[in-house]
Amino acid sequence: MGLNEKFFKSASGGGVPVGTDNFMPVIYSGNDSTRNITVGFQPDLIITKCRTTDYSHMVTDSVRGGSENLRTNTKGAKETLTTLNFQSNGYQIVWGGGSNSDSWNNADDTFVAWCWKAGGSAVSNTDGTTASTVSANTAAGFSIVKWVGTRPTANTIGHGLGVTPQMIIIKNMSISDSDWTVYAESEGATKHGILDTSAAWGANNGAFNNVTPASSVFTVGGDAFTNGAGNNIIAYCFANKSGYQKVGAFNGTNGAGNRIYTTDDDSSSGSGGFQPRFILIKPTYADSWRIFDSARGNTKELRPNTEFAETTQTVLSFNSDGFTMTGGDANQNPAPIVYLAIA
Repeated sequence: MGLNEKFFKSASGGGVPVGTDNFMPVIYSGNDSTRNITVGFQPDLIITKCRTTDYSHMVTDSVRGGSENLRTNTKGAKETLTTLNFQSNGYQIVWGGGSNSDSWNNADDTFVAWCWKAGGSAVSNTDGTTASTVSANTAAGFSIVKWVGTRPTANTIGHGLGVTPQMIIIKNMSISDSDWTVYAESEGATKHGILDTSAAWGANNGAFNNVTPASSVFTVGGDAFTNGAGNNIIAYCFANKSGYQKVGAFNGTNGAGNRIYTTDDDSSSGSGGFQPRFILIKPTYADSWRIFDSARGNTKELRPNTEFAETTQTVLSFNSDGFTMTGGDANQNPAPIVYLAIA
């Protein structure tokens, strides 16, 4: 299914793409005011990034509430800066003025917001040894999970997806020096990535207790970043869904053309391939994370481990059944490159 079949333009939203049920990248210009942003559904996770100025990537979700903000490019604890009110067709930015609101709606800037639908109001989940609070969208393979850590005791945490997640992004919200810790299936539970830095994938120091996630739970061990005693911790879980979402890995080709298929078997002959509207990639060697999306165009790059504004990089193109890396640092050989692609 091509892009034109997957979404339409809002007559009232100034050309903002709306219409899919589970994920939407939205572009808007700031106006220094409380305002409503049309998405096309009620989002549960919103990551906002200013495209034109060096502001942080701001993370807000419905499980924590619209006034708790996190930054993907820092180790910091949760903050109360600007409130986002979740609405049936999008969300409201509550303008407070000054630097606290600039990262969402400064009048001199343009913004992108990546919006995910989870399961709405969170529910208690007792699948794990430690109870969690979960908002899960099983159809889209996405859930938001919150729990309280018990380090040094290892825990299993219920994620609500009903299938095994291929990527889990975890943040300890209670301490001011906590990396964003990332599990990717291709690298296994003995390693982890760090979303807030460009560091290479490395040994995880017990972050996942060396245990591969299962269909109902994932495991956290003796690492304070994923299981700090008495700390509030949040996770975003992603599972492969044929025709919609794919977590995988590919080997770089030293800048040469590199076709990546989103098909079920990663080949040109496989089923379930789709044209991505969002791609997150991270080499397993030391190099930045990168985000591309169809709303901004395939040459516009943002890096969630930095606060840098958008840059132009002609390194990626979207295909009907995946994407092609055409060059750049994030396509080098021989180390694997992890990706999350969403239609």
